[in-house]
Amino acid sequence: MLNNKDIIPNLTFSELVIKYRSKFVIEENDCWVWYGARGERGYGSITIDNRTIPAHRVFYERKYNTKISAKQEAHHKCGTRSCINPDHIEIVDNKIEHKRKHLVLSEEQINEVIRLHEVNKLPCTLIARRYNVSDVTILTALKSRGIKSRGRRGVTLEEVNRRVL
Repeated sequence: MLNNKDIIPNLTFSELVIKYRSKFVIEENDCWVWYGARGERGYGSITIDNRTIPAHRVFYERKYNTKISAKQEAHHKCGTRSCINPDHIEIVDNKIEHKRKHLVLSEEQINEVIRLHEVNKLPCTLIARRYNVSDVTILTALKSRGIKSRGRRGVTLEEVNRRVL
């Protein structure tokens, strides 16, 4: 169980939502996209007593009145790093999350990557630019589905849009 001082002193989950409501937008897919401070990796952050804490963890811990241990990680089931919706967070063992780290794409995005690669004949570099991920992420997603890459080549983002749209 949480000690009230662990996250934000004396705030219930509802009070936490009200306090930070101006910092996030609820999108159609029910993601609560954080527009407050973010870390360099895109996760929302809250500063309490000169300590920066990932916002999605704060919201999850407060809603479910639990503490995420050092051996656990908060995985975004929605694939949106800036999402703070506790219902979009899954707590997993560090080892499981480590295996997932290369796949920052949702199932829907992976299916779209496959379509872009197989149907539109786009190389991994272009697809990676479109999703703002590394080539390795795209290659790994394709490999996980048994698809061989068409390779890498430098092309402008405008060309990506011309080929896709």
